[in-house]
Amino acid sequence: MFVSRVYTTVAGTCGSCHSEGQTEPAFVAGDADRTYELITLEYPELIDTFQRTALILDPHEGAYVFSAAERNTIEAWLRLE
Repeated sequence: MFVSRVYTTVAGTCGSCHSEGQTEPAFVAGDADRTYELITLEYPELIDTFQRTALILDPHEGAYVFSAAERNTIEAWLRLE
């Protein structure tokens, strides 16, 4: 589900700042498999707390950065993890 549905959302929303070699945490790679690895293995704190995950809440502003539909997709993926 991450590869097919979540990656494009995360890469599109977060990639301009959080790609490898840029702002830490650098959890967005050029492909879905590497991004999944970064999020789940190198930055597990991003998904550690399901209700307050940094992937859902923007830690910079304390507000949602994804649309409701995008949040639903990310939350569905997280429930599968």
